[in-house]
Amino acid sequence: MQKLLLFCSIFMLLTAFQCSKNEPQVALTRAELDQKKAILLEWVESVPCQEATGCSYIALGTKPCGGPWEYLLYSNAIDVETLTLMVIEYNELEHQFNLQTGAISDCMMVMPPDATICTSEGCVGLY
Repeated sequence: MQKLLLFCSIFMLLTAFQCSKNEPQVALTRAELDQKKAILLEWVESVPCQEATGCSYIALGTKPCGGPWEYLLYSNAIDVETLTLMVIEYNELEHQFNLQTGAISDCMMVMPPDATICTSEGCVGLY
C-alpha cells in the first residue's frame, strides 16, 4: 500500500510540473513570412560578391514534405554568422507556418549547386 501511495504521489508531482507541448503558437501570416524573406534577400543582395572572397550558398525555406525550397547564393563578404542565424530563424518560422496551415507541397528534392562563382551579375550557381 505504501508503494502504491508513493507511486501515485510521484506521478501527480511529475504531471503537475510537466512542460506543455500544447502551448499556443503565435499565428504567422504568409504576408509576414514573405516580408521576412524580402528583408533577408534585400540584405544579401546589398553585399556584392568579389572574386577574391567568392560565393557560397545556404538552404532557404522549408517544404512541408521536408528539405529546402531553394538555395540562397551569397557573397562571402557578408556577415555569414548573422546570415546563418537569420536563415535558421526564417526556416523555423516557415516550418511553424506549414504546421499551422496544414500546407502541402511537391516532395521533389532541390539540389544545391555543384559550385558557385562571382560574376558581374553577382553570385551564380553552377549545376
